[in-house]
Amino acid sequence: MTGDRFSNARASGQFVFDLPDGKIVVAGILRDRPNQTFAVIGGTGAYEGARGTQTEKDLGVGGVETFHRLP
Repeated sequence: MTGDRFSNARASGQFVFDLPDGKIVVAGILRDRPNQTFAVIGGTGAYEGARGTQTEKDLGVGGVETFHRLP
């Protein structure tokens, strides 16, 4: 993690979305931003071999996750 305040901090990480038909794994740099995009780096079950992007839209309390899978 780098930065001297939360508003300019950056942390790299991996995140796992546990869905009913499998898991999607994403990775990227987490920042204090209203919209962020991460790389889809794999998955299990119905998402085996997944690749693409995941976008997070922060709603203040919670957010909306959108996955864009490549063929």
